[in-house]
Amino acid sequence: MKVENESEQKDLLELVKKLNKREKVVLQSRYGLMDSPKRTQREIAKDLAISRSYVSRIEKKAIEKLVGEIGKMAEVGERGKIGKTVKINFNK
Repeated sequence: MKVENESEQKDLLELVKKLNKREKVVLQSRYGLMDSPKRTQREIAKDLAISRSYVSRIEKKAIEKLVGEIGKMAEVGERGKIGKTVKINFNK
């Protein structure tokens, strides 16, 4: 995951706090947040004792939550808290 600057990294981590524990673990592991190494869905599934497809669903739901939270913040004029525009690249 690429975040444009340190401020946006901090803001993203604040948003991640709104996710449930499993969603946090999956996103942190998949995208290397909080200095975690990037891992595959298969590796995460093995550690969590769930299927790879379930990891994929958790990942998708968590990203949708983050995008929704960013949208809510933008609607109420809090965009300054997450940068001028949030440029988060979830592509590896």
